[in-house]
Amino acid sequence: MEKMVHRYEQKFSLIYRAANIGYWTILMMIMALFGLAVFVEMQYFHVQPTIFGANAFTISSDLAFGIFQFHVPHFALVTIVLASYIIIYGGLLLYIFKALKKLALFGKEGNIFQPESKQMIQKLSVIFIFLAVLGTRLIVVPIVIFISILYESFFIGYHYKKENEKLSEENNLTI
Repeated sequence: MEKMVHRYEQKFSLIYRAANIGYWTILMMIMALFGLAVFVEMQYFHVQPTIFGANAFTISSDLAFGIFQFHVPHFALVTIVLASYIIIYGGLLLYIFKALKKLALFGKEGNIFQPESKQMIQKLSVIFIFLAVLGTRLIVVPIVIFISILYESFFIGYHYKKENEKLSEENNLTI
């Protein structure tokens, strides 16, 4: 019985890894994504002086629905706008990774069909749609993790739960 359970636990590789991630690891992942965000977004955020004077700057970003531009009168405000963008994006990423960890714990236990996990899936879907509309390119990594956790939870986890029920029924019949 234990060998069979251990064999199925090996199939849960991503779920077990995601469920056992510590908070320091999550913070380090977010810091790495911030570094990537600074590198990527410097390619898409263009801060340039305008014709209105040396103290007027234009921030433009290539979003999903065209180019978003606004004028900022001082470079300190440019820094505040970009910092608030990174803080909001980082907060959403922290929430996404914490929710993915909870979802992985549900998948690890084979209880992905609970109402709490369904609400979590709905919230994550709304956040992913919101970030996709904003044109954030770094959201691809959490979406891939989300889809793979759902795949393993629904298919392999459900199969694991059914297999355990069959084994317990067979054990009850033989006793």
